[in-house]
This record gives sequence, C-alpha cells and structure tokens, in this order.
Amino acid sequence: MNSQIRSLEKLLKEHYHKYKSPSHGWDHIQRTLDYALRISENEKPDLNILIPAILLHDIDRSEKEHFSSKLPEEFLKRAGFSKREREKIIRCIETHSTFSQKSPKTIEEKILFDADKLDSFGAVGIARFFIFAGENKWGLETALNDAFERIKNLERRGFYTKEAEKIGTEKVRNSLDFFLTAMKELGIK
Repeated sequence: MNSQIRSLEKLLKEHYHKYKSPSHGWDHIQRTLDYALRISENEKPDLNILIPAILLHDIDRSEKEHFSSKLPEEFLKRAGFSKREREKIIRCIETHSTFSQKSPKTIEEKILFDADKLDSFGAVGIARFFIFAGENKWGLETALNDAFERIKNLERRGFYTKEAEKIGTEKVRNSLDFFLTAMKELGIK
C-alpha cells in the first residue's frame, strides 16, 4: 500500500469513527475491501485507484443514494492524490450504487460496484439492511419494498465480474427468499 493510501486510510478511520453509521461504517468498508481484493486476484485492477475508491465510497451519505464529490475530493487532496487520480477515484464512487444513473465502465468501477453489493446481500447484508432501515426510520413495509427495489436493480444490472457472480448468486437468492417470506407473513404483495 502506498503512502497516499496509508494517509487516506488514517484520515478516514478517524472520520468514520466520528460518523458512527452502523450500516455504512468502517466494518462495511473493510468487508468491501476484502471482497474487492478477492475479485482483484482475477481482474488485475489499478489498486491505487480501487482502494481509495473503496475507502471513500460511503463517506458522504447525507442524502439517500445521492453522492457529492466534495468530501471525497477534500480527503483525496489532503492525502496527496493527483487531479487525474482523483477524477478516476470519484468516477468509481459515482458508479457504485444500483441507483446511479452512471454504469461502471473501468475494471476498478466494476469491482467497487460488485464488492459493495456482495456486502449488501446474504445474512450480513440483511442485517445491515434493517439497520439502514432503522437509521432512516422506515416502517417494515417500506423497508421490504426498498429491499425488493435494490434486488430488482441488481438483477437488471447483474454483477460485472465472474468472481462476484460466483460469490453473489447464492447470497442474492438467500436474501430474496428471506424478503419474500417476510412479505408473505405480513400479507404484502
């Protein structure tokens, strides 16, 4: 890991610990990084772009699913990243959501998208989802409907890498089964 990434990581750990988002905290960042590094073994991305993008991808969650490049840009400048590097990193962040209007194009963008989604499904993803719903003060029906929107968006887009597809298929299926069962029990169609 280069000195810029180490500097960025130090700055961000402090920020995430102050921010204290149970659903999108430092532990989520670490799991996303772990998934990304696993995917990277087959894909060979530029880790000097991918790792900072992972570290920053949820740094600005002031509004649901809306991204502002202002805070990531500030952290990247403080850590010493060039303008060109900052542009590539921010583009990765802009394309990581299933709700984004922009689709991932580069391998770094695709890996961030996939790694983030892998932590959003399965048992851990379901737990995180309900924590997120609580943070937003959603009722159960709203939460379940939102969960289905996320699954539909992911099904429409799919995973971008073979490794994520291999890991994620069962996780998404298990999540879908859970949410369908919950909706059935509640009489929600």
